[in-house]
Amino acid sequence: MMSPPQIIPLWEQLPDTPRIPDPGRYCDAEDFQPRMELFLCPGDIPRPFVLICPGGGYAGRTGSERGSIAQWLNTLGMHAAVLFYRVKPWLHPTALSDGRRALQILQRRADEWNIDPEQLHVLGFSAGGHLAGCLGLVDDPLPGLPHVQPASLLLAYPVVSFTGPETHIASRTHLLGPDPDREICEQLSLERRVTSSAPPIFLWHAADDALVVAGNSLALAHAYCQVQRPCSLHVFPEGGHGLPKKGKELLSRNWTTLAGNWYQHQHSFKEDSAT
Repeated sequence: MMSPPQIIPLWEQLPDTPRIPDPGRYCDAEDFQPRMELFLCPGDIPRPFVLICPGGGYAGRTGSERGSIAQWLNTLGMHAAVLFYRVKPWLHPTALSDGRRALQILQRRADEWNIDPEQLHVLGFSAGGHLAGCLGLVDDPLPGLPHVQPASLLLAYPVVSFTGPETHIASRTHLLGPDPDREICEQLSLERRVTSSAPPIFLWHAADDALVVAGNSLALAHAYCQVQRPCSLHVFPEGGHGLPKKGKELLSRNWTTLAGNWYQHQHSFKEDSAT
C-alpha cells in the first residue's frame, strides 16, 4: 500500500497577480492555496523527478491526471509531484509563476528528497500541457523566479497555439481574458518559442480529438524539427480528448509504454554522455 502524498505549499504568502474581476462559474475559490502533492519512491538513491501539470482548460485541474499518473511514474523508478497551480480567475503569469516556484523548490530540496537535480522533467495534459510547455520554452523574466530548464517535456494532447485555427479558445480566454492582445497570444504560442536549446519533447494526441485538435501537437513537432531538436510524436487514430478509457481506444492506451521507454532513453542518454 502506497503512503499518502506529502503536501508542499508553494508560497508562504501569495504574490499579487492579475485576475478576472467577475469570473462567473468554474473557477478557483478565493482561498485556494497552490501546492504540490509529492509522491516519492522509497530509498535514498537520487532519482529523476517528474512534475505533473493536470489539464482543465485553465479553469480547473482534472482528477484523472493526478495521483494515478504519479504512481505510474513511481513504477518507472521516478519521483513525481502533482502541481496544483492557480487557474481562473487568476490570469497569466499566475500559473507560470506557480510552476516556476515548484521547480525552484524541487531544486532547493533535491538533497532532502533524493532528487537528481539534472533530471527534473515536466509532464502536462491538455491545458496543463500548455503550462508544462511554457515551463520548458518560455524564458520571459518573472521577478524572483528565474527560468529553470527542464530535462525534458512530455505533453499529452496539449494546448499549444493561441493564434492559429487550432487554438482552444476556452483555455486562452481563461488564461488571458476575453480579449487578449495579439502580442501576448504570440508570446504564449509554444510553436513560436522553440529554439536550438529547447528540451527534448514527447508528444501524443488522438487524431479524432475534437476539443483540442491534433494540429496543436503537429505544429509543435514541426517547430522542433525545424531546429533539429529531439522530438517524439505519436498521433493515434482514435481516442478523443483525455486519457483513454479502460477497454477502449486500444492503441492510444499504449502511450504509457511508449512514454516509459522514452523516459528510459532520456536517462540512458544522460548516463552515456557522462562516461
